[in-house]
Amino acid sequence: MNLVLKKYGILPDVLICTAGGSPTQGGFLADIEPDAIKSCLELNYYTAIFIAQSCLKLWLAAPQSTSTRHIVFTSSTAAFVSLPGYIAYTPTKTAIRAVADTLRQELLLYGDKDAYQVHCFFPGTFLTESFVQEQQNKAELTKIMEKSNAPLEELRKRTESVTSVAQKCVSGLEAGEFFTTVNFEGQLLLNNMRGPSPRHHGMYDVVIGWFATVVWWFVRRDFDRQTLRYGRAHSAKPSSRQAIGLKIHISYFIAAILQHISKTMAATPPTPPTPPMSFIPSEDIELSQEECITLAFARWNEASAANENSSKAKLARQYEIPRSTLMNRINGRRAASVRNQHFQRLSLEEEKAICA
Repeated sequence: MNLVLKKYGILPDVLICTAGGSPTQGGFLADIEPDAIKSCLELNYYTAIFIAQSCLKLWLAAPQSTSTRHIVFTSSTAAFVSLPGYIAYTPTKTAIRAVADTLRQELLLYGDKDAYQVHCFFPGTFLTESFVQEQQNKAELTKIMEKSNAPLEELRKRTESVTSVAQKCVSGLEAGEFFTTVNFEGQLLLNNMRGPSPRHHGMYDVVIGWFATVVWWFVRRDFDRQTLRYGRAHSAKPSSRQAIGLKIHISYFIAAILQHISKTMAATPPTPPTPPMSFIPSEDIELSQEECITLAFARWNEASAANENSSKAKLARQYEIPRSTLMNRINGRRAASVRNQHFQRLSLEEEKAICA
């Protein structure tokens, strides 16, 4: 932009951003390369927003013009309806529409609506060299759905020319339209998706929008049926190269997860062992011999359940039971149920002998 201004020495009052297209970026997301998405973004979005930004800065730095200054963005009817095969192209044209909507409001910061105006043009298919190149790379399903699956000579005859489209763009600019379409189908699409954007034709746009709401429900169902039939007929799958790449990415992903789990387990400190149970009775409690035996066996059952082997000596020492006697009784009755049943059958003399 700066180089152009230096060459011609004037500041334009009208900026028209027309660069765009998808000559080689057509195809389904599973088939196209990442570079196709990136190049489509640069060709359709960056070329418009960066030029508009540069021109706007020059306008704001220069004295206010006595005439209205205009920025015209070129979007596409693809911004209103999505078709398989335009996965890289459609989002960029939708973004251009959003830029126009947003910039229209931002320019009110620098004056009323007569100081700066934003316009957005939505042409359909028209005949250019880019269109001819696009037809060679376009998916067959896309051609069927947009009715461009015909010989090139026939398409040249029935496709609108660049001159005709440009004239409609200029007419919309002169009429002060915020959004401009080229035919009735474009008006249907626009008013079906207009939302809060400004309306130029008032009630006509509202009525068309209601009509489009009904019509495009049936059109969308037809598009979905065509896509299903095409997929079944052609067994749509990613190419072998992309399928191999997908498997490699999945393998790397699984390996990364396993490596993370391994590092996490290695960094996790081991669970500390359960501290030994305390078998020391309160010093304020005096136990009889019968209570001594009952408590010793009960505490031993708890110790056995907790796998506390070192508590045997404590039991013998704390309850003043001969350690050998207690060990023999315990080792002979390992199961808690057997010990309890046998303990219930002990006579008083046997109990006293244990504590002797």
